[in-house]
Amino acid sequence: MHGLAARAALMGLLMLRQLGLGPHVEPTAPTGELNQLWEDPTGLERRDLMAGPQLGVMPPDLTQPFTFVSVKTSGFSPGYVVIDASGRKWSVKMGPEAQTEIVASRLLWAVGYHQPSIYYVDRWTLVGGPSPGMQGGARFVRKMVR
Repeated sequence: MHGLAARAALMGLLMLRQLGLGPHVEPTAPTGELNQLWEDPTGLERRDLMAGPQLGVMPPDLTQPFTFVSVKTSGFSPGYVVIDASGRKWSVKMGPEAQTEIVASRLLWAVGYHQPSIYYVDRWTLVGGPSPGMQGGARFVRKMVR
């Protein structure tokens, strides 16, 4: 019960902050350092929490299959690294954690924290790998090639 109450309190604080009713907080870090993590959110009424931040990363094209590269070996949830038809590399997370990651990312973005463009898809097709064919829901994050 304590965990549920703590989550409800956190959600209440986030909602108050979203409405501009939260306490005014002065930054303790130099502005340059703080701006790397957070900025005062503006245009809240125009923010689309379903789409999230649009940072120039086009969503995965679900009309084309994704080619298996490797199995993800870190983290709690199963997943793959895949390449789409355009040659873009994606990190794919499956399982129940995939949906909650999207929600958490959107809420953090709404209150001003910088977040990557991440996408949840209901269905997608995998070519190759340990389980090729139609796949269920998954979180896609673009992997930038270094």
